[in-house]
Amino acid sequence: MAGDPRVLFAAERTLMAWIRTGITTAGLGFVVAKFGLFLSMLHQNPRVVDDARVSLFIGLGLVLSGAGMNLFGAARYKAVLKTIAAEDVPAHYRPGATLIVAYAVILLAAILAVYLVGT
Repeated sequence: MAGDPRVLFAAERTLMAWIRTGITTAGLGFVVAKFGLFLSMLHQNPRVVDDARVSLFIGLGLVLSGAGMNLFGAARYKAVLKTIAAEDVPAHYRPGATLIVAYAVILLAAILAVYLVGT
C-alpha cells in the first residue's frame, strides 16, 4: 500500500511560501536601497545624501532578512523531511529539489547584498 504524500507536499508548500516571502522582502530591500540613491540624484542637498545612506542600510537589512527567511524555511523543511516516512514519498520524487531553489535564492540574496554594499 502506498503512503500518503500530503504531509510532504504540505511541507513543500510551506517552504515555497518562505521562499516567496524571502524573495519579496529582498526585492523590497533592493527598492528601498536604490530609492535613496534616486533621491540623492534628484536633489543636491547634503541632507538627502545622508538619507540615501540610511536608505541603503535599511534596504541592506531587508535583503539580508529575506535571505534569513529562506535559510530558516530551508532548515525547517529539512527538519520535517527527517520525520517523513520513506513510504510517504512518491516514487521517483526528489523532495530535496525545492531545497536547491531555496539555497539558490539565499545565494542570490547574498550576491545582491554584496552588490548594494559595493555601490
